[in-house]
Amino acid sequence: VPCSGERHLVNDGTALGLWNVKQKKKNQKRQISLLKASVAACRDGGGIIVYSTCSIDPFENDVVVEKILSKRKDSVDVVKLNYPIGEPTKYGWI
Repeated sequence: VPCSGERHLVNDGTALGLWNVKQKKKNQKRQISLLKASVAACRDGGGIIVYSTCSIDPFENDVVVEKILSKRKDSVDVVKLNYPIGEPTKYGWI
């Protein structure tokens, strides 16, 4: 999904100058909307949804998943995977 790209802020002064909280909140609303639509599309026939951003911020990752789970807990299962690199989060991996 579209995201704030916060992982780029560390190495890119231009990206840091463009970052703002308003845009971050707008991105989260879009992320929730897209994930909600994906869940609805998979509801009848089943399916697998991979939710992914390039952000390292929980606000755009785990918080989005939590909001969907709180509304559609009965129709969504989170599959936890392990990877040899990165760090686990509550619902995923960064």
